[in-house]
Amino acid sequence: MFKLILSSVLFTLGFLTLVFFVEYNGTAIQNPWLFQLIGFLALVVGIALFYWTYRTLILQNEQNIETQLSNIKRNGNKVQVDLLKCEIIQNSYLEEKENNNIGIYSNIKFWDALIDSNSKDEYLPVNQMRLIYTVSKNDEEESYVSQLIYCDRETLLMKLYSQKETLLYIDKDDNHMYYFDLDFL
Repeated sequence: MFKLILSSVLFTLGFLTLVFFVEYNGTAIQNPWLFQLIGFLALVVGIALFYWTYRTLILQNEQNIETQLSNIKRNGNKVQVDLLKCEIIQNSYLEEKENNNIGIYSNIKFWDALIDSNSKDEYLPVNQMRLIYTVSKNDEEESYVSQLIYCDRETLLMKLYSQKETLLYIDKDDNHMYYFDLDFL
């Protein structure tokens, strides 16, 4: 956290110093280019420090998740899940296709969009599925929701029918920490 604050301070001071001394016309400071250089260096160091700190935090987070997952798989309760008894929740929507066109074609499309607001945009379907497995324990129902599955319903059903069963790993200490083994998808 200290490194993120330090990087923000360095970036801000470097930016302000650079902006001030680019337009500096005074006579009190003999070498304004030296302050421009110092401001530029502080700006670059601030950006680099932020990038490396942020990247390190992301890598540590990914490693923590992998460690938790391996601990749950190794030490958790294993529940055999009948995939055909799972409820499937579907969330489907359309997403505008990104055109990475550069040059004259993108300019033409820009002007066409300004003139005709009903221009033909391309949309791609996005299908998100989740499996819900419900277990009854002592007159109480507990549901376990899988991670997001990106495929259409028919493909998912076909894969579930061919696999038929999988494992659900549940942490012994915390029932809210679990992992659906859906590696076959």
